[in-house]
Amino acid sequence: MPNLYRPNAGGDPATLLGRELLRLRTARGLSLRRLARLLGMTAHSGLVDYERGLRIPPRDLMSAYVRILSPQDDRLLTVYRAALDNRAARRLAAVRPLAPVPSPGRPALDPTTADRLLLVGFAQTLANIADQLRAVAETWVTPGSEVTEGTGS
Repeated sequence: MPNLYRPNAGGDPATLLGRELLRLRTARGLSLRRLARLLGMTAHSGLVDYERGLRIPPRDLMSAYVRILSPQDDRLLTVYRAALDNRAARRLAAVRPLAPVPSPGRPALDPTTADRLLLVGFAQTLANIADQLRAVAETWVTPGSEVTEGTGS
């Protein structure tokens, strides 16, 4: 019978991160509920997803994990970075456009050109998002306060 508590029990970085979180929590003798309280959470259900490798904790929560679990080495952060890198690679692969099929009259793009076009597309998308955020921020500015671009204030 498969272990439902540890799906993908292979070398997936998110699963390895979950195992490490579980190992450190149990080594400290903490229940999920107690750890949730120490982390400032109202429920422990999200922690279950992290320990199963179904989700990756956000950076602020990971910092709290490190503070509370006090790992003796850097394995936890190493596995965390690997899980983030793996997730980013999967997301990039999901949005990477399929290479155009060469046809008469249309030459095939070499990988460097395809990657450049992909990055240009991402840059344009990010520029559009930045414009939208600026427009929203302008509606939030109160009289007498100014938003200085680039300073976050």
